[in-house]
Amino acid sequence: MSCVDVARKERHHNMTLVPSWQFTSDEVIGYIAGGGEHGVQIATTADGKPGTRSKCMNLEHYYSRSCKDGFFVPRYKAKTHAENISEDAVRVQVEPYENWRIHATIDFRITPGPIIEVRYEFLFQAAFGGFEAFISNYFHAPVEPFLHVMTRRSIMLRSCRTLPGQG
Repeated sequence: MSCVDVARKERHHNMTLVPSWQFTSDEVIGYIAGGGEHGVQIATTADGKPGTRSKCMNLEHYYSRSCKDGFFVPRYKAKTHAENISEDAVRVQVEPYENWRIHATIDFRITPGPIIEVRYEFLFQAAFGGFEAFISNYFHAPVEPFLHVMTRRSIMLRSCRTLPGQG
């Protein structure tokens, strides 16, 4: 993966640089973006068309029955950090914010196959009854979680769940 800086406009026409890493695999070109609008984008497939919109596999929002606010979209308020942790992986961290005492870590890894593996880990600093996290899936058309890029090969976007106490 190679690092690419991507400028994005915010609501007040301010410019913010967001860390982004480009990857290539066979005839696929894509990006893993950090920041609040983190996630994967398959920009070009073998047929020259985009495979996904941006923010695919983004940690979109939290929900909890026990939290006063009930619903929280981290990218609007929580601080995020992104770093390249290895030759084939990017880590995005979302800090806790006010009543939402949750630290989220998202690891995006490009593996052979080609497969993009995403691991979500939540460190709870308070009790949350009925906690749910919504992960976006911004494919252009409704499909299985496989994005076909050539006649005999495909990219698979796969999420892996880590339970407390595991790796």
